[in-house]
Amino acid sequence: EGWMDETVPHCNWYGITCNNDGYVTRINLVDNQLTRFIPSEVGLLYKLSDLRLDNNKLTGSIPSVVGLSQLLGLYLVNNQLTGS
Repeated sequence: EGWMDETVPHCNWYGITCNNDGYVTRINLVDNQLTRFIPSEVGLLYKLSDLRLDNNKLTGSIPSVVGLSQLLGLYLVNNQLTGS
């Protein structure tokens, strides 16, 4: 809900949690039949602490999360991703 509607603030999108300052801190899109790839822009979400994309149909390589110093949980199992 809200993902394709530019009038809906990103903090109100389905599966997105933000802190009080409006920064994305959690993405939880487990079991959503997501396809294609994880965009490299996820690495720009520097307040992200939890990324859950398990049990989807994602392919391609895992983007760099080097700049995500607050990332505590990265859950990508049961996809067709490559890399480490």
